[in-house]
Amino acid sequence: MKSIGLACLTFLTLCFEACISTWSDMHEDAPAKYVNPLIGTDRAGNTYPGAQVPFGMVQLSPDNGQAGRDHFSGYHYPDSTINGFSHTHLSGSGAGDLYDISFLPVTLPYREAPAPLGIYSRFCHDEEAAGAGYYQVRLSDYNIQVELTATKRCGIQRYTFPQAAAAIFLNLRHAQGRDRTTDSHIEIVDSVTIQGYRMSDGLVPHQQVYFCTRFSRPFEKVRLDTTSIVAEGTRIGTAVLARFDFHTSNGEQIVLRTALSGVSMKGAAGNLQSEAPDNNFNSYLYDARESWNEALSHIRIQSDDLRGKVKFYTALYHTMLAPTLFCDADGSYRGADQKIHQAYGWQNYDTFLLSNTYRAVHPLFTYLEEGRVNDMIKSFLAFYQQYGRLPVLPIYGHELNPQVGYHAVPVIVDAYLKGIGDFNPHDALRACIATANDDDYALEVSGGRMAEYAYDDYCIARMAEKLNDKETAALFDDRSQAYRTQCLQQGDRSYFQWMQYDLESLIRHTGGAARFARRLDSLFTYSPSGKHLSAASLRGVIGAYRHSDEARQHLIYLYNSAKQPWKTQRYAARIMREFYTNQPDGLCGDDEGGQLSAWYVFSALGFYPVDPVSGRYEIGTPQFRQATLRLEDGALFKVVAPAVSRENIYIRQVKINGQPYRKSYLTHRQIRSGVTVEFEMSSTPCRPWYE
Repeated sequence: MKSIGLACLTFLTLCFEACISTWSDMHEDAPAKYVNPLIGTDRAGNTYPGAQVPFGMVQLSPDNGQAGRDHFSGYHYPDSTINGFSHTHLSGSGAGDLYDISFLPVTLPYREAPAPLGIYSRFCHDEEAAGAGYYQVRLSDYNIQVELTATKRCGIQRYTFPQAAAAIFLNLRHAQGRDRTTDSHIEIVDSVTIQGYRMSDGLVPHQQVYFCTRFSRPFEKVRLDTTSIVAEGTRIGTAVLARFDFHTSNGEQIVLRTALSGVSMKGAAGNLQSEAPDNNFNSYLYDARESWNEALSHIRIQSDDLRGKVKFYTALYHTMLAPTLFCDADGSYRGADQKIHQAYGWQNYDTFLLSNTYRAVHPLFTYLEEGRVNDMIKSFLAFYQQYGRLPVLPIYGHELNPQVGYHAVPVIVDAYLKGIGDFNPHDALRACIATANDDDYALEVSGGRMAEYAYDDYCIARMAEKLNDKETAALFDDRSQAYRTQCLQQGDRSYFQWMQYDLESLIRHTGGAARFARRLDSLFTYSPSGKHLSAASLRGVIGAYRHSDEARQHLIYLYNSAKQPWKTQRYAARIMREFYTNQPDGLCGDDEGGQLSAWYVFSALGFYPVDPVSGRYEIGTPQFRQATLRLEDGALFKVVAPAVSRENIYIRQVKINGQPYRKSYLTHRQIRSGVTVEFEMSSTPCRPWYE
């Protein structure tokens, strides 16, 4: 088989240290070659290694066929079996679902085990490679080489067979995690084309996925094995397992092109014709690779640290796996009311893990993906029109409602205050207010959970203030402060751990900057007395601080407000060094739609949005001697730290455009205007450079 040009670079010979995907024809500074999708596929990361384009509807990735928390993404690195390549997955989620439209090539006779594994093959990591927009593995039981790539709405598979009696299975029964098939259907359109659907329940209720698949050569025979699906004694649907038989010669390749739709089989067929009209796998692979190069090249870093580049660009890659496109090529999509709607002049997006991603993922998009930010907010507002409130956790057109807060609000407000988008701000404010007043969002007594709602109320106040709606601004300012009074009355002072805004008042209530810093110190230096904690439970932990808890990831940056920035720098550097690595277990917790990765991207640049709607980014410690952010209007924002190193993590002085700078934070206006920020670094803690 002609090589695609994908190679793996191994940093250590005795233990795995992340493969770097490289391409023989890729130019030297192409950022996609530093992406390693295997990072996060072991332990708690729950990322998947398969093929996708930025924000694509299709996430074509291998499934191990096993149950349990470690398999929420379908794939767990320590496993050695694959029972299918399915087209939908959740990245870094704390729950398992999707895994729709699963194919598996075999030679006869094939291997089969009891459920949940079923028909499967073993594989070896030495014969596996993953890169941005590409995945490859050899199924060792059948000597079949599998390659995957994708377009926005299509998954492209290329199988290289030995000489054999062979078959390709399409398993619409296939399910993992909470997912279960409730109905399925396959139609044989012609000798190379099939279409159908899979309905399922699970984390996502009543999910509907339609598909259309074309084979690059006619199948010789089709066998359909159907099983009735019964719930509470009543037949509710059919589970279909289809087998397509071939006789293959040695080295023969069969390409499968599969388009998805949330609307209909006709919509899937239209998507296939629009995006994947022929069998040229290499062409789709090239386009996928270039789409990743374009998306990732908004940030350019200069460093001799190859591992650092892999960590950075893989983290940036992970932030762009979701939200996902959720409309057909003609603009039609299934709305939150389960009716078919049409997006005119914009694209509908779905799979928002907003309780986590509003913190850093969406603020990052405001610099990298302004057009998509506008479309995402229009998706929110369309959801509101169809459902009566803004989304919290929408997946495949369904609101799951498992989390607190109404965190579409800060995403909307941040974009509006930054002047992004052409959505109607008055309509958006009305949607925010209606959602905040929904009785289903009753405030809870718990300090942390109340803080989630309070922050959203604070954001509404900021938008109303900008729109000169003084009455609404005053009302929601009062609401945003009410929980603090309640917590103080109840003696619950732990609320400081969730505070992102009005830090001056927080420090005053705590008893001043010195006492506030001691309170932070106690969080990071706490040592549990018991010795029962496992090593796994301590991953990502410093004292009582757990980095996998997204609601507290801003805490290390609060030392800036206490005039002790060297502690922010020390803890930020330690977390980036110890809790993010180039190995499959290189994430210390669920990536949660890219939030864990977005924290790293911002922090490695040297700043972080503690309060996303404030337009302020607290300064931490940069990881690279230079990073350049290319904005959509062509402006270049640069962070320069010539002396930065593993030891030189402390900031002695900050300059902007060559002039001394006396603030602990950068502003959106500075970033947007394209200033150059220069950090003078030191190996020892320094007095604050700011007043």
